[in-house]
Amino acid sequence: MSTRRVRPQRLGRGLRAWLAIIFAGLLTVVTGCSGSTFIMPTPTASAGDTAYLRGVNVFSLYASRFQSTDSDSIGEPQSSYDYLASRGIKLIRLAVPWERLQPIKGYKLGADETLTREQLLASLKAPIDKVYLAKVVDEVEKIQTAGMVAIVDLHAGCKYPSNQRSNANNPILRCGDGITTAQLSSVWKSLSTALKDERGVLGYDLVNEPNTSELPGGLPAYEALAQALITVIRDNGDSKIIWVQSPVNSSDAITATTKGPTVVDPLNALVFSQHFYPYGTALKDLAYTPEFDASTLKRIDGFGMWCNTWKVRCSIGEIGWPGEDSAPTGGELAGWNSLGDRMYQLADYYQMDVTYFEAMSSYHEHLVAYDSVHNDDTDKRLFPLPGINQAHSQAEVIERHPTTGDIDQQRLGRPNLSPIK
Repeated sequence: MSTRRVRPQRLGRGLRAWLAIIFAGLLTVVTGCSGSTFIMPTPTASAGDTAYLRGVNVFSLYASRFQSTDSDSIGEPQSSYDYLASRGIKLIRLAVPWERLQPIKGYKLGADETLTREQLLASLKAPIDKVYLAKVVDEVEKIQTAGMVAIVDLHAGCKYPSNQRSNANNPILRCGDGITTAQLSSVWKSLSTALKDERGVLGYDLVNEPNTSELPGGLPAYEALAQALITVIRDNGDSKIIWVQSPVNSSDAITATTKGPTVVDPLNALVFSQHFYPYGTALKDLAYTPEFDASTLKRIDGFGMWCNTWKVRCSIGEIGWPGEDSAPTGGELAGWNSLGDRMYQLADYYQMDVTYFEAMSSYHEHLVAYDSVHNDDTDKRLFPLPGINQAHSQAEVIERHPTTGDIDQQRLGRPNLSPIK
């Protein structure tokens, strides 16, 4: 049974820099063009001392949320998960769209029409679509058949619909503004009831990238919501791991990481999660420059030190950088992958689970690490999905930093975690 050592609180920045001079060669110094530096910590644990899961986000269900297709054609085929498992992937963060669990009333999939707030409010009063929920169960069973486990992610961002569609005037409901805690709790109770006995499900990611600057009540309201969802899942007799994300894109993200965890779990089976991309790369193609290095690594290191300070388990639910589709020169690819490798080295050091963003076979995307061989390079959606069957440049880094330990050890052997059903 593996154990996870909680490292002592890290040294201050000035002292770490001083030690780097004395013990030259023990630490790697990363310098950006602006002169800012980051000192990579020296690994102090062997693989046998660590325990963490590594994997990818599979985005196919989410990418097809507005497609006019039947539920049998929108998921990945078994071959996709078999391929990912053959590359050493052990963990799938499966993005599930809320707007397919509770379809938008009066909206025809694939149509281009303006929604109204009244449509959305009426949609959240409807029951969960049992056919689509069965599709989610089918997807996690394929993941299990391939020998992997899933974190089921309600990829909604505390919004409904989760993103603006084609018309910028379409309304969005937000938690506290059209979305009640009771409604989101009902969704999670339905998911928990369907998935709590599925061995292929390791746990749940409650809310994807909550932006508390957009939510009435801000950070306290989000923390109260997360606590309510934890309670609903536990009261449902569900002991699976629960990932709780920190806020993004607001000053609350800083506040959340300068104090200790404010949500609790009677089973002590929480994992605190954040997402990391070199600034700007999550949304558009950017050329690599060394400016990205120190700033990106400092953010990951700050999160890792927070996890150690409060002695909690943590994960990086999304991490990504451009590949050959957006970095056409060899030098750029080498630079991006070098930064990616150091990002994973920090995750190794802090023993964090990581799921790379992303893998899917429905269409090409600039951060994708695993997808399908298409007949062309267009953004055309393909249904039924052809299956994931090729790796891109980021896969080299992902596969150099594999899962350590057996999956059952991950379920049962982590300190502060109760056995997972």
